[in-house]
Amino acid sequence: MAAQSNGLGRYALDKGAAYARDRSVWGKPIGAHQAVAHPLAKAHIEVELARLATTRAAWLYDQNDPAAGEAANVAKYAAAEAAINAVDASVQAHGGNGMSAEYGIGH
Repeated sequence: MAAQSNGLGRYALDKGAAYARDRSVWGKPIGAHQAVAHPLAKAHIEVELARLATTRAAWLYDQNDPAAGEAANVAKYAAAEAAINAVDASVQAHGGNGMSAEYGIGH
Protein backbone atom coordinates (compact mmCIF):
# COMPACT_ATOMS: atom_id res chain seq x y z
CA MET A 1 0.00 0.00 0.00
CA ALA A 2 2.83 2.40 0.72
CA ALA A 3 4.34 1.84 -2.71
CA GLN A 4 0.96 2.32 -4.38
CA SER A 5 0.37 5.56 -2.48
CA ASN A 6 3.87 6.75 -3.39
CA GLY A 7 3.09 6.11 -7.03
CA LEU A 8 -0.20 7.97 -6.79
CA GLY A 9 1.55 10.93 -5.18
CA ARG A 10 4.23 11.02 -7.87
CA TYR A 11 1.59 10.79 -10.61
CA ALA A 12 -0.38 13.69 -9.14
CA LEU A 13 2.74 15.82 -8.73
CA ASP A 14 3.83 15.13 -12.30
CA LYS A 15 0.42 16.25 -13.56
CA GLY A 16 0.31 19.33 -11.33
CA ALA A 17 3.86 20.44 -12.11
CA ALA A 18 3.37 19.97 -15.86
CA TYR A 19 0.18 22.02 -15.77
CA ALA A 20 1.86 24.74 -13.70
CA ARG A 21 4.71 24.91 -16.26
CA ASP A 22 2.43 24.90 -19.32
CA ARG A 23 -0.50 27.07 -18.22
CA SER A 24 0.29 30.72 -18.77
CA VAL A 25 -1.58 33.71 -17.36
CA TRP A 26 -0.53 37.32 -17.89
CA GLY A 27 2.50 36.22 -19.90
CA LYS A 28 4.12 33.83 -17.42
CA PRO A 29 3.51 30.26 -16.26
CA ILE A 30 1.24 29.93 -13.23
CA GLY A 31 3.99 27.90 -11.55
CA ALA A 32 6.00 31.12 -11.27
CA HIS A 33 3.53 32.27 -8.61
CA GLN A 34 4.31 31.20 -5.04
CA ALA A 35 0.68 30.40 -4.30
CA VAL A 36 0.86 27.63 -6.92
CA ALA A 37 4.49 26.53 -6.56
CA HIS A 38 4.75 26.25 -2.77
CA PRO A 39 1.95 23.69 -2.21
CA LEU A 40 3.39 21.54 -5.01
CA ALA A 41 6.87 21.81 -3.51
CA LYS A 42 5.58 20.88 -0.04
CA ALA A 43 3.74 17.88 -1.48
CA HIS A 44 6.89 16.84 -3.35
CA ILE A 45 8.88 16.83 -0.11
CA GLU A 46 6.19 14.79 1.65
CA VAL A 47 6.13 12.21 -1.16
CA GLU A 48 9.93 11.92 -1.13
CA LEU A 49 9.93 11.41 2.65
CA ALA A 50 7.25 8.73 2.30
CA ARG A 51 9.34 7.02 -0.38
CA LEU A 52 12.30 6.98 1.99
CA ALA A 53 10.14 5.48 4.74
CA THR A 54 8.93 2.82 2.29
CA THR A 55 12.49 1.99 1.26
CA ARG A 56 13.52 1.73 4.90
CA ALA A 57 10.63 -0.61 5.68
CA ALA A 58 11.53 -2.84 2.74
CA TRP A 59 15.18 -2.91 3.80
CA LEU A 60 14.27 -3.84 7.37
CA TYR A 61 12.02 -6.59 6.06
CA ASP A 62 14.83 -7.94 3.87
CA GLN A 63 17.10 -7.97 6.95
CA ASN A 64 14.48 -9.94 8.96
CA ASP A 65 14.49 -7.09 11.46
CA PRO A 66 11.61 -7.23 13.95
CA ALA A 67 11.12 -3.48 13.50
CA ALA A 68 9.99 -4.06 9.91
CA GLY A 69 6.29 -4.24 10.84
CA GLU A 70 6.33 -0.91 12.60
CA ALA A 71 8.34 0.64 9.77
CA ALA A 72 5.81 -0.67 7.24
CA ASN A 73 2.97 0.93 9.18
CA VAL A 74 4.86 4.23 9.33
CA ALA A 75 5.49 4.03 5.58
CA LYS A 76 1.82 3.27 4.82
CA TYR A 77 0.62 6.21 6.90
CA ALA A 78 3.22 8.63 5.54
CA ALA A 79 2.60 7.57 1.94
CA ALA A 80 -1.18 7.83 2.22
CA GLU A 81 -0.97 11.30 3.76
CA ALA A 82 1.56 12.41 1.15
CA ALA A 83 -0.61 11.08 -1.70
CA ILE A 84 -3.69 12.89 -0.39
CA ASN A 85 -1.74 16.15 -0.14
CA ALA A 86 -0.16 15.69 -3.57
CA VAL A 87 -3.53 15.11 -5.23
CA ASP A 88 -4.98 18.13 -3.44
CA ALA A 89 -2.05 20.35 -4.48
CA SER A 90 -2.38 19.17 -8.06
CA VAL A 91 -6.14 19.76 -8.14
CA GLN A 92 -5.61 23.23 -6.68
CA ALA A 93 -2.90 24.02 -9.25
CA HIS A 94 -5.32 23.07 -12.00
CA GLY A 95 -7.95 25.40 -10.55
CA GLY A 96 -11.31 24.91 -12.25
CA ASN A 97 -9.80 22.19 -14.44
CA GLY A 98 -8.76 20.09 -11.45
CA MET A 99 -11.90 17.99 -11.50
CA SER A 100 -12.18 17.71 -15.28
CA ALA A 101 -11.88 14.16 -16.58
CA GLU A 102 -9.55 15.16 -19.42
CA TYR A 103 -6.83 16.26 -16.97
CA GLY A 104 -6.86 12.96 -15.07
CA ILE A 105 -6.48 14.23 -11.54
CA GLY A 106 -9.70 14.58 -9.57
CA HIS A 107 -11.94 12.41 -11.67
